[in-house]
Amino acid sequence: TQVGFGAGGPHFCLGANLARRELVVAFEELHQRLPLIRSTAEPDYLQSNFINGIKRLPCTWN
Repeated sequence: TQVGFGAGGPHFCLGANLARRELVVAFEELHQRLPLIRSTAEPDYLQSNFINGIKRLPCTWN
């Protein structure tokens, strides 16, 4: 069974730390370029037994 970004174990994703860092950098750059970005609604979450996360988050910026 593949655990992906799970709690570790023999099938823990070797690239998990790199992927997390890439997300941090991406959001830092987004905030730097669009400092007034704001969400306009509640997030739409994925409906899955396998993946947790946000599917959609409507936003606006000036």
